[in-house]
Amino acid sequence: MFRDAILLSSVGDERVKAFEDRKRNIVEYRRFLESCNFIKPNSQWRKVQDRLEVDERCSRLEKIDQLEIFQEYLRDLEREEEERKKIQKEELKKAERKHRDEFRGLIDEHIATGELTAKTSWRDYLVKVKDLPVYLAIASNSSGATPKELFEDAVEDLKRKYHELKSQIKDVLKLRKVTLSTGSTFDEFRVSVSEGIGSPSIPDFKLKFFHVELVGHGTPG
Repeated sequence: MFRDAILLSSVGDERVKAFEDRKRNIVEYRRFLESCNFIKPNSQWRKVQDRLEVDERCSRLEKIDQLEIFQEYLRDLEREEEERKKIQKEELKKAERKHRDEFRGLIDEHIATGELTAKTSWRDYLVKVKDLPVYLAIASNSSGATPKELFEDAVEDLKRKYHELKSQIKDVLKLRKVTLSTGSTFDEFRVSVSEGIGSPSIPDFKLKFFHVELVGHGTPG
């Protein structure tokens, strides 16, 4: 019985050692695969097998083990690739959103200074902005609203506000019983409108367009 116990113990030790050896060989083989920069997520076992087998770490494992570890490694590479693409996509979306926001900011600046009005055409505006870094950045976007679409949205909004303000001005003039004629000066027009509307005041460049349209003095200066 004592000899049997020794034999059983010996067999048990060998199994433990075999298990530990296999575990170590698997880890080393995985590290070997990770060091092979020619292995890609779409690599095929039959095409890379010969290149892998020149390393002694392959000989320590059965073919089936090598294949299973290889396939598991490919799945990990695929997950990493998907995550990398996801991050790149999010970064691209963020950058392109920033480009659109900056171009909207440029449009707002030009609206505030009167360089962009409800009557500005895209062709004329493009000549003005086509060489600016802000325009070049948004022009490189692969998705989202284009510069022309953002411009058209802004102009559409300007037209809506223009007609609303025009109606408001006409109501003010009517309420104040102001009669406009071809002899009405811009200064007279401005005083009448400003006193009637109050705050916030309307910029002169906007009032000049209304003066031209309501009085008919040609192109605003």
